Amino acid sequence: MQKLQIWDTVHQANMRLRLFLPVLWSFFHSILAIYLLQVALGIAQMYMILRLVYEHTQDRLQAFYFTAGFSGLYAGAAYYLDVYAYGDAFGYAFLIAALFFRRPFFIASAIFLAAWVDERTLFNASYIVLYHWLALYRPDREQPILFRVKKPTPQALAVIAGGVVYMAVRVYLSKHYHIAMSIGGPSLFFHVREAIRSFGIRLYSGFESFWLLIVSMIGTLIYYKKYILLAMILPLLAVTTFTMLMAGDFTRTISYGFPIIFLSFSICRQVYENDHMRLLLLSISLLATLFFPLIY
Repeated sequence: MQKLQIWDTVHQANMRLRLFLPVLWSFFHSILAIYLLQVALGIAQMYMILRLVYEHTQDRLQAFYFTAGFSGLYAGAAYYLDVYAYGDAFGYAFLIAALFFRRPFFIASAIFLAAWVDERTLFNASYIVLYHWLALYRPDREQPILFRVKKPTPQALAVIAGGVVYMAVRVYLSKHYHIAMSIGGPSLFFHVREAIRSFGIRLYSGFESFWLLIVSMIGTLIYYKKYILLAMILPLLAVTTFTMLMAGDFTRTISYGFPIIFLSFSICRQVYENDHMRLLLLSISLLATLFFPLIY
């Protein structure tokens, strides 16, 4: 019990600089208004997902299957499910916006705003860096999974810039207002030990049937011998998995890693035939929404 109390203190300390919702409250002073804004942003998020997938495929069926499947994830349903003011829906929408936009200023702004919702968005923005670095949505990327290590795109640099600006402002606020940030603590490995018992449901709850797409992406990179890219993605995925283990709110934590789904899709789309992609996305969609939905 003492360890749980310590974790609760750490959790509250970590929320001190999650300023997005307090700023919203200072403008609206209405829970209903904030919730309606959350829903509106969530609807815009689903539209952006449709456009993103269609941009890659020029196929309405694939766009529909992917979006329908994503709506079965917590990241795709938080905009109407979250009535407790966690703010996750705003963070997810900003991450989607960072994937969707192509102008560096908008991308950097989306990452900057997402980080003020929850700092967990910052690490998972690494997947968005790789997504834009690969830039497989561009028509000039003919060769399958061509990764120009020495040529990061302006969009990839914008993601990094948004994170750097956030960290600079965060450090300034922490020092100027003497805000102490508690990290870790005795409860850290307490949660890891306890989480091993429920490892399966914890791992599944964030990405659910989209793990099929992630595993397909890993297999594709191995098949095409893209070992540098694989060596960049797997450690990120390992950290995402570990943070899910050490968190009490594991579904929310791993859900922040959803940009890996879009990275996986963009890679698989380069080498899979349309029929194969349709079948894969249809299977994912049915599993996520009808056959094995999770209740949050």
